[in-house]
Amino acid sequence: MERFGSKFAPHYSLRALSFSMPLRVIKGFKPRAWAKACYAQFLRSENENFLVDACPGAGKTKFAVMVALNELKRGAVDRVDVVGPSVHICRQWAEEMANWGVHLDLENDRESSDCVGRVFTYQRLGMSAESLRTPANPRRLVILDEIHHAGDNRTWGDALRTVFSNATRRLLLSGTPFRSDGNPIPFVGYSRGNHGVSVSDYAYGYGEALRDGYCAPLYFPHHDGDFQWERDGKIFRFDLMTKLGQQLGADRLRTALAPEGEFVTELIREAHQHLMILREDHPTAGGIVFGRDVANVRALAEVIKKVSGTNPVTVTNDDPDAAGRIRRFKDGDRPWLVSVKMVSEGVDIPRLRVGVYLSPVQTEMFFRQAAGRLVRLVQGLEDQAGYLYIPSIPRLVEFAASMTDERRHAIAPQTVKVGMDLCVRNLM
Repeated sequence: MERFGSKFAPHYSLRALSFSMPLRVIKGFKPRAWAKACYAQFLRSENENFLVDACPGAGKTKFAVMVALNELKRGAVDRVDVVGPSVHICRQWAEEMANWGVHLDLENDRESSDCVGRVFTYQRLGMSAESLRTPANPRRLVILDEIHHAGDNRTWGDALRTVFSNATRRLLLSGTPFRSDGNPIPFVGYSRGNHGVSVSDYAYGYGEALRDGYCAPLYFPHHDGDFQWERDGKIFRFDLMTKLGQQLGADRLRTALAPEGEFVTELIREAHQHLMILREDHPTAGGIVFGRDVANVRALAEVIKKVSGTNPVTVTNDDPDAAGRIRRFKDGDRPWLVSVKMVSEGVDIPRLRVGVYLSPVQTEMFFRQAAGRLVRLVQGLEDQAGYLYIPSIPRLVEFAASMTDERRHAIAPQTVKVGMDLCVRNLM
């Protein structure tokens, strides 16, 4: 059984659950105002399922750990289980819980008396629902991180209901509690039964987090170009903003995002130059490029190598050491990371300051998840901001404009950086 945390942290086990230690066992910890208000609402609520819609960087993990510790301390539950979307995120949960003295079992095969609960991925849950089914004793808090992933696969949703139907409370966490495919998310309430808009029990958005000083402001320099390709013997040439039909639009997008093209090279070059400027005051500042698939990530890594003269870290789902690569990048100072979706949400890398969006995915959920990698604050660093470079694809520009409006409402006008909002440059 793998354990995390300081040897000086209190160890809460099922056999010795006295909880004589107060909540402030973490030196210097002070719950954020939104977290205190949300927990008060959690206590008032009679719902078994409590959905918290809080933006990336707001502090959802620490909030949930605070809830778990308090619920254990006051005797409302005896066990705490956590489900997350990836192995790396599950390790983050285990480490954070251990820092508070709450040890979770990462092996998950059976409940251990040496641990207060378990942590596993949605995928693992879907594969082993019957063996992971909880005992009849319902005194259990279940934390479902990034709950929208439970709609990725019907088997996962069914497994959640099988394993945790008798839990005392289910705490649902998400920064994007909606799905572009319209599939209902287990345990989430909707405005019209299983349809309509998801109903959050507590919401804390990017604008509010920015206003309260918990997130960095985001800026979206976006770039256009003229792209030429051939189809059925005809030559087509359009910029990114021109409205096209489905087939021609797909052709243009494929042409624009081709790693061997001039547009991608110049977009990465400009982002790299910006990152180098930021590293003058923030020496470990990092950048991330979001690609399409494994082959695309490797091709983009070659572009970065050519532009920057450095080898980027690549993270793909076919790499058994993906979680280790993310962890080493987080703790190191290498400039660039390239990934598909494994670093688009939930992964905490505060040193990321610049991003390049080269994914063909054009959903608001994925866009906000990607942008959320750049809003986390580094303690002691002044004038922090995140910059996500995007192609001038209308839908992406629309998503960026929405987040820019949230930022403008949250920041005093004199602090807004002129020229970095939605500036359009033609790279070709």
